[in-house]
Amino acid sequence: MARRALGREVLRLARFGAVGLSATLVHAGVYAALTGLALTAALTANFVGYGCAVLVSLIGHSRWTFSGHGQDEREPGLAMRFIVTSLTSLGLNTLLVWLVVHQAELHPLWALPGMVLIVPLLTYLLMKHWVFRVR
Repeated sequence: MARRALGREVLRLARFGAVGLSATLVHAGVYAALTGLALTAALTANFVGYGCAVLVSLIGHSRWTFSGHGQDEREPGLAMRFIVTSLTSLGLNTLLVWLVVHQAELHPLWALPGMVLIVPLLTYLLMKHWVFRVR
């Protein structure tokens, strides 16, 4: 039994990684394109990229990563927890961009490592243990 549970958790982690990587690539790609082409300021590019990534994340995690969590996807509490988690991640992303660009005065692309490493780890923990907790 323990092996089966471990196997399910490994599969969930792999799915989370695939969805998270897809969302992160969308976020980073939009951010890099907007800042690299100087189409918008770094913080604006971060919001636009993050908004695109949230859509990928919501669909992927609710329908694939955490499917079978025992909750109706239309449940107000589930939606609210997802929104709070997304806003927390957005806040952390924004803080990273602000620190890198406005405080350290580095090129905006230097914010990407924190955006693609720290934020996804926090998001997984919140989603697993709070947003899509298994009933």
